[in-house]
Amino acid sequence: MHPLFTAAVFLGTLLLRRLLHFRRVQERLHGLTFLCMPWAAVLQPYTIFMAAFSGMYAYVAYCLFDLFVRYHWLDPDTFVRPEAFEQTLNVTGDELLASIVVERLAVPSWIGILSLLSPAFIGLTFVVTVVHLWLHVPKQRGFDEHIRWWPSYSHDLAMQVVGLPLVYGVFALDSMYQMLKIATGEEFAKEIGKSSKSGIELWNSTVDRLEGAYDTNFELADLYEAWALRSFGFLCFMLVSRQMRLEVPTVQYLINTVRRHLEQVVG
Repeated sequence: MHPLFTAAVFLGTLLLRRLLHFRRVQERLHGLTFLCMPWAAVLQPYTIFMAAFSGMYAYVAYCLFDLFVRYHWLDPDTFVRPEAFEQTLNVTGDELLASIVVERLAVPSWIGILSLLSPAFIGLTFVVTVVHLWLHVPKQRGFDEHIRWWPSYSHDLAMQVVGLPLVYGVFALDSMYQMLKIATGEEFAKEIGKSSKSGIELWNSTVDRLEGAYDTNFELADLYEAWALRSFGFLCFMLVSRQMRLEVPTVQYLINTVRRHLEQVVG
């Protein structure tokens, strides 16, 4: 996944959330009847965000499946390696060097199985996330029925927190795909013939680029985690403030009771 696309999704939904924060804008949006589409539901930030990440998940899952098929379910004999690797091993005859190269680039069978199953678990995370988001969409609340798809501020914060597992899962899935492209030589094979670099030099530059993509994925996931924690903090502060306001009469009654008792004792 390209970082610029991900940044556009994050910033786009943030700006859309700010734009749709006003009641008059939501009322106009709910009044749209173009092509008989539920535009008020389609253009909400949570819908756009989930649609973007569902597309990202589908793209990564397809790339993973395609990689599994083309490399015979991660059969090491089908992996692409620089010729210099083989030449070094043949010339030196160093078994230790051979074992190090094979060990670092091999994909154990159990990792292959987990890699194959990981898209299914992220898909399950997507389903659970959609269900939780739906629970935060307003139902029959007794007011504002004409702006049905506009969640309250607290529910909007909760939606941003609920999306964290899916966001982190999709980025982790793409990071796994980047590592498998290194192990199989997928990216290296694509660059052969397109670059003037030698085999080892091209291999090293390819590995550096894919490792950079791996790190970027988790940095973006950490960025959204920080945003989700911010939303969770606001949500907790809001709930505590509401509870404190509810407790004000009780606290005031206790204070008045103690004051009257002290006045009686002193008197």
